Amino acid sequence: MACLIKDPRNRSKYWICAYTAPDGRRLKKSTKQTDKQKAWQVCLSFMEAETVVATGSRTEHQIRRVIDSALRRVGETPLADVTVRETLDTWIGEKSGALAPMSLKLYKQAATLLIKFLGPRADRSIRQITKRDAVAFRDWLAQDRSPSTVNKLKDHLAGAFQSSKEEGILEQNVFSLTQNLKVTPIERETFTTEQVARLVAVAPSNDWKA
Repeated sequence: MACLIKDPRNRSKYWICAYTAPDGRRLKKSTKQTDKQKAWQVCLSFMEAETVVATGSRTEHQIRRVIDSALRRVGETPLADVTVRETLDTWIGEKSGALAPMSLKLYKQAATLLIKFLGPRADRSIRQITKRDAVAFRDWLAQDRSPSTVNKLKDHLAGAFQSSKEEGILEQNVFSLTQNLKVTPIERETFTTEQVARLVAVAPSNDWKA
């Protein structure tokens, strides 16, 4: 049994959905709606989602179906669902006119490497990419790249995922949540007089000697 109620202390303008979950818990959730008819549609979606979870069939597709159905009933746009490849293509396209050629090349490299790492998963929803994937990608890069290069590539991809988060497609930016690798500074000794003399001796021109 479900019903709509108002906050007795008038702390919120939204209708609250009060309902009983399949496991017997009595729950109250804000519908974020001031219109009672729309609030009721959202309330029904809460109960439907609880039922999906309770029946052991909690999959992203089913949960999204419930959410999208509720959004349509209240006149809202369904959730956007794009693939990793589409996200990166859009991101690169946006950067194309705003970055120097060398910088753009690095962004494209980061995108290409992530697509290669993911394989077939690059053509699935970007929502399926987890922090575990981001960490695995970072460690995969580290197999033949320096920590500073890995961190730079990871940070570039964090920009792409941040754009999706700001659009409301993602709840969190998994690349921003992933720690950078430790970079150990390299200390170089200065050249000795003998080494400088040898360098000057093999210099191809006076400009190089200078």
